[in-house]
Amino acid sequence: MGCLSPTAVFRGRPPLMAAAQSEFPCSRCGAKLLFAPGTLHLKCPYCLTENEIPPGASLPGAGSETGTDDPPHTLPAIEELDFHAQIAGLTTAAPTVDRLEVTCKSCNAHIQMPDNVSSMKCPYCSTPIVATGTSVKVLKPRSLLPFGIDEKKARDVLRGWLAGRWFAPSNLKAAARVDAGVKGVYVPYWTYDCQTTTVYRGKRGDHYYVTVGSGKNRTQQQRTRWRPASGTVPNTFDDVLVPGSASIGAERLHELEPWDLNSLLPYQDHYLSGFTSETYSVTLDAGFGLAQARMQPVIDGTVRSDIGGDVQHIDEQRSNYADITFKHILLPVWLLAYRYHNQAFQITVNARTGEVHGERPYSAWKISLAVIGGLIALGVVLYLLNSK
Repeated sequence: MGCLSPTAVFRGRPPLMAAAQSEFPCSRCGAKLLFAPGTLHLKCPYCLTENEIPPGASLPGAGSETGTDDPPHTLPAIEELDFHAQIAGLTTAAPTVDRLEVTCKSCNAHIQMPDNVSSMKCPYCSTPIVATGTSVKVLKPRSLLPFGIDEKKARDVLRGWLAGRWFAPSNLKAAARVDAGVKGVYVPYWTYDCQTTTVYRGKRGDHYYVTVGSGKNRTQQQRTRWRPASGTVPNTFDDVLVPGSASIGAERLHELEPWDLNSLLPYQDHYLSGFTSETYSVTLDAGFGLAQARMQPVIDGTVRSDIGGDVQHIDEQRSNYADITFKHILLPVWLLAYRYHNQAFQITVNARTGEVHGERPYSAWKISLAVIGGLIALGVVLYLLNSK
């Protein structure tokens, strides 16, 4: 992440989140209520009053995900939307609304600016952002997983992770600013379902053994007998998960998996109160291309299983993707972005499970001491062996 301009501008690309999140006043003191991770409540940070989030509550005009009034504590089904119809613009199943987007020019994160805030630090790279903007029409979010662990727990697991980095600089904890730098972020994702039918042509290899040599030099050598193979195999894919953001590396986001997608709830603005939300930078069709890449190893495995034998070689395959549906979802991440010697680093925490992965700088002198210590230990061992 290079440090370019500290200024961000609103751009006319399709973001995910609302331009201005709704605010929910406390019924007792009037202060802004915040979502309490691990609950279905909004909580006042001042008088500690709790307000349960109504099961059917949503943004104005959003409606419920199922179009019905769900009874309390019943998780409604999350609707899958038709991929081709959406791409072709032939459906209104995924409503659009006016949204604003702010883009960090340092790391290219697409972020919703909080109400009445004209400047902030980017939660992904800690670069200062100053925003101006315009409104664009975008797809609405459909569902999300609320934060399951609170900031205190996130700070604890982050401290534990940092403490376990043996070759990190000694002042890393101070530089990372765990107490002040942790941000709760909703990251946009796409999920895809589809049926695939793959026609393939390849070879099946069966091992056999032959005896070569004679007398004491006789050995068994493995050989492979190849024969042509071809066929057609089906696969069913459910909830293939693709990040809609490039602000956190895809590999790191994959490391935070698995997510409890069976617990998805219909999108409600209440869950975002007190958190930052990012807009998607990966479009719906580009996301499906990434989903296909995640499906390919599974398809290859099915083809190899169908070929059979001890080894397989796939010469050619063609896959047809049918019944493609998608969901727009938000997943909760606790994020610590910090700079060390003007280089940006990120540590991420799955805000449902506490799984943590991240980046850190290395201490050259600690690594050097470890190498020197290893060489000394090796020298001592060799000396003792030779002195016997």
